[in-house]
Amino acid sequence: MNNIILTSSGFSNPGIAKKIDDFFSGDLRDRKVAIITTASEDKEKNEFAVLALSQLREMGFGDVIFFDIEKQDPQELLDYDVVYVNGGNTYYLLYWTKKSGFDIVVRDFLQKGGLYIGVSAGSIIAGNSIEVLNHTKGDPNEIGLTDFSAMNLVNKAIEPHYTNESENAVSAYEKASGVEVVRLADGMAFVGETGGRFDLIK
Repeated sequence: MNNIILTSSGFSNPGIAKKIDDFFSGDLRDRKVAIITTASEDKEKNEFAVLALSQLREMGFGDVIFFDIEKQDPQELLDYDVVYVNGGNTYYLLYWTKKSGFDIVVRDFLQKGGLYIGVSAGSIIAGNSIEVLNHTKGDPNEIGLTDFSAMNLVNKAIEPHYTNESENAVSAYEKASGVEVVRLADGMAFVGETGGRFDLIK
């Protein structure tokens, strides 16, 4: 079952919402969603987090909350059906993902049948490394992170907001590292399950 949905820009593609419907195949009113706001300085006031809250409620989810792994215990997320990891600064998000233990909790969450949805930074940390950002000049590494290994839910690197202008840098990283990069233009998603097959939604 496809329990990982990695997007560049959230629900801009209707095919992504359909994948969520297919995953639950039933009434969403009793399903609980946690939107992880950690990567954004604005936290729950971030415009994209607020938009996601509205979109998830429109889909029919009855219980949608904001959650910050910098301040809250990720173990609480095991009581939720969907973890939606919002974008922002990827280095900051990865730092708190490891420091809080979210990287460990998320594997238990997926094993018990949860759905992981990543947006931008939330998608990048699901890959095996965020080091591609050092080549594409993505986010500033203001937190001074030196270990770029990520959650490895997907054994590839993820490059959201991909454009043709990014290609030279992405190709150079692939050649130097030997790591395949999934190129996600805005509106695209990478959908699959840990250890299984993934497909692109364009």
